[in-house]
Amino acid sequence: MKGFIALPIIIVIIILFTGSTAGTYVVLKNNSSNKTSPSSSSTTTTSESSSSANVNPSPTPSPTPSPSTNKANYQTTTPSSNPTPNTQISPKPPVDLNENSPIRLESVSPSSGIQNQAITLRGKNFGPSTGKVLFYNSNGTSMGGPSIDNWTETEIRTTAGFMLKGPRTFYLEIETSAGAKSNKIPFYLSAGQPYVDYMSPVTLTRGTQHTFTGSEFGASPGSIRFFNEGGYPNPTATAQIHSWSDTNIAFTVPTSLDTKDYSIDVLASDGRTSSVHYYTIK
Repeated sequence: MKGFIALPIIIVIIILFTGSTAGTYVVLKNNSSNKTSPSSSSTTTTSESSSSANVNPSPTPSPTPSPSTNKANYQTTTPSSNPTPNTQISPKPPVDLNENSPIRLESVSPSSGIQNQAITLRGKNFGPSTGKVLFYNSNGTSMGGPSIDNWTETEIRTTAGFMLKGPRTFYLEIETSAGAKSNKIPFYLSAGQPYVDYMSPVTLTRGTQHTFTGSEFGASPGSIRFFNEGGYPNPTATAQIHSWSDTNIAFTVPTSLDTKDYSIDVLASDGRTSSVHYYTIK
């Protein structure tokens, strides 16, 4: 019986000894592995960290571009040293031989208007006696001059005269009574003189309808005036108007006229007047 009890004790001792040794071996094995590679627990932690980094990556700031390495993004424009002048601000005539003349024409008021517009010219050295105000077209051709209402050394009052075919720019010039000329300055004509085409026949019958064709009559009705010889600018009669456009006027000759020659003109609604035409009324 004693022998039977001793045998289990010996077996338990052997198992404990063997298990302790195996456990010791495993510990030693793991410790030696830590010297060359992470432990299994460390590897698991690192793997989890890597997975987390892939889900929520840390933002990486973009590098700031450098002008020296990105020249295309930093191009500059060199301004022109000779900009094109704006000729619409103050147009100059093609030829002004008297640009430096001591007779100075400095301004015209208003600077734009219509044919027969009252205008005032100011400057210096115009002279004490009445001279001329000359109009030139853009080609430098003289269009003549209007009558002078008042003339002093520094101021002239006149009109835009019988200027043709607006809108366009003309150029004003002063000519003194001694024949010396000033510089030129622009005057913008927005509406020129009404122009009547030659109408055939040159004999008009009282009480009958006729048509004038031409240009710059204006959109609104004006009048057709009849003058006795030497009676301008006071009309003897006016025609009955049937229709009016910028290029055509239909009218009836007044029955009150005598059988003789009359001069006839067109007066636009804004005060512009055509040249006179001569017709025989019967």
